[in-house]
Amino acid sequence: MSNNKFILIADSGGTKTDWCCVTSSGEMEFFTTGSYHPRYVDALAAQNLKEFWSKYTAVEGLELHFYGAGCLAAEQNAKMTSFFLQLGFKNIRVSSDIYAAGLAMNGGDGWGAICGTGSVAFEMHNRKLVRIHGGLGRELGDEGSGYYFGKLIAQRIVSGQLKMIDFPELYDVELIPENYAHLPKLLASRKEEPQLKEIHKENILLFAKAYLSGCNELSFCGSYAFHHQSAFQEALAEAGIGLKVIIERPIENLAAFFLHAK
Repeated sequence: MSNNKFILIADSGGTKTDWCCVTSSGEMEFFTTGSYHPRYVDALAAQNLKEFWSKYTAVEGLELHFYGAGCLAAEQNAKMTSFFLQLGFKNIRVSSDIYAAGLAMNGGDGWGAICGTGSVAFEMHNRKLVRIHGGLGRELGDEGSGYYFGKLIAQRIVSGQLKMIDFPELYDVELIPENYAHLPKLLASRKEEPQLKEIHKENILLFAKAYLSGCNELSFCGSYAFHHQSAFQEALAEAGIGLKVIIERPIENLAAFFLHAK
């Protein structure tokens, strides 16, 4: 990479991190790495990643804006800042991935929701996070996520409401929590079939009931929402909630936001 980079942006979830390096001339370079979740980073990880980041010219001169899952709490925020210092970065700003979603979808104003594997609704005003709804994780909630759809499918198969013989895609899949999040992808080609679409809509309506009280309109980001847009549109219409936009990944809109802000 050349020497005229001035800002590096990252949006990190539980499985991967999307990056964009924006140059002083307005060029954008995108790449993806593994997750930089706080639970994965330690001294050994820093040592292993130093070689990767050494390929980038003068990382200490980059302004790093890192938005990560698990980074809302001050303790985890500090942990990630320390980790990036070990990698050679000097100018570091760590925030929750909720901020990335809010900036990417609404420019930092209004209601938004992340519905990938993991689900949370939130409100932002003037680029400040004012309220969070949900985000309890799969053990306590997670309605509206790909994981929760998988859970609903597994429950119906185990109870006999759905017959496994009708789902050959799942023959080799053990119906345990560790695999629930994979089921929407395995059944993606059949997502418009009435019985499956109704389960998607049930999942989304449960999310709306649990987390969207008082919301009139919102935007969504995340793989589950993006790849099941018609179910989201129909479910939200039933719930009387307007849908502004659905994006799969925040990184491109986020990079454009920062470029415009500069």
